[in-house]
Amino acid sequence: MPHQPSWLLRVNEILEDLSGPELSPIPFLSRAAIESLFRLRRRQAIHLMHAVGGFQVGKAFVVARSDLLRWLRRASLGEQVWWEQARHARVEHAIEQVRHERQARQQRALLPPSTLHLKLEGLPPSISIHPGELRIAFQGADDLFRQLFQLAQAMKNDYPRFQALAGG
Repeated sequence: MPHQPSWLLRVNEILEDLSGPELSPIPFLSRAAIESLFRLRRRQAIHLMHAVGGFQVGKAFVVARSDLLRWLRRASLGEQVWWEQARHARVEHAIEQVRHERQARQQRALLPPSTLHLKLEGLPPSISIHPGELRIAFQGADDLFRQLFQLAQAMKNDYPRFQALAGG
């Protein structure tokens, strides 16, 4: 996959800065101004300035602010920005999913080893099973997790009785 410019996601912010009171009276932008505005390094700023149509004025390499505005407006409407925004959203979503999964994995319910051999008769009174209905009274996520685990173990260890209680 080709390298995507780091500033693509900030194109609208850059357009606002260029049109803002600080930069709007300035007709030409230097390499240092481009580096600051786009958060680029020297070589990247020069490359961008060449793409926009920058030119030499004495010893300085500059780009016309109006040319840069036009170029950025075209870029902001382009497919490349849309794809980069969509890619960024997908990556953020994936990171958030991993964060949630990691938090869930860190949750540990302290259960005695006897839980692995639990039968339906040994379930706490906070769990009740009737045909077509399951009720669990709990106090917080950890308590619910613990009771669901107990129920799952009891169902596994006493499945015929569970079927009879559940109505099936």
